[in-house]
Amino acid sequence: SRIALQPWKFTPMILRSTFFAALAAAALLAASPTPLLAGPTTVRLVADRALQPTTTLEFRFEGVMIPPEKIGQVADPLPIVISPAIKGHFVWLSPRSGTFKPEEPYALATTYTVTLAPDLKRLDGAPVEADFHETLTTPPMQLKGWSSPSYLGGSNDITSEPQLSLLFNVNVDATAAASFMQFVNTGNQTIAAKVEKADP
Repeated sequence: SRIALQPWKFTPMILRSTFFAALAAAALLAASPTPLLAGPTTVRLVADRALQPTTTLEFRFEGVMIPPEKIGQVADPLPIVISPAIKGHFVWLSPRSGTFKPEEPYALATTYTVTLAPDLKRLDGAPVEADFHETLTTPPMQLKGWSSPSYLGGSNDITSEPQLSLLFNVNVDATAAASFMQFVNTGNQTIAAKVEKADP
């Protein structure tokens, strides 16, 4: 079968009615109040919420916090509070932003909270009124990988003196780790492991 397609035809009256209806709808939308965004709008934290050992935290303030001559200087006192406390310094990048850099690694398996310092004020002396509260976390101690020069690929057998190299996501004291490591066979018999720091 065959069909024919033809363009729609509108009368001038229909076009005029549609045009005025669109104008009325636009006027109603313009008259409606724009809803305010929920949550803090004065301070923003720019950083991954999953911390790495040396993650730097960037803070952006809506208001002017310092004069231009203090850009690049270390803030004293800190404009933010991190709990549990961690040693570090805050440097102003601009009148409205700065970064906190830790001077020691964040602790593993820890939840940190970040808030503004009490009585924090802008350059004009007005208090920084912001409901600012961020939660950051660090991963637990993990085994990231292992290798064995004595491993017999595709076999369940090992040499009489097996050697394993273990890679963790944190520095490990070989002496302290020795009491936690041992070889266990299928009969639940154990042999203490000699633990040494691996060559880089």
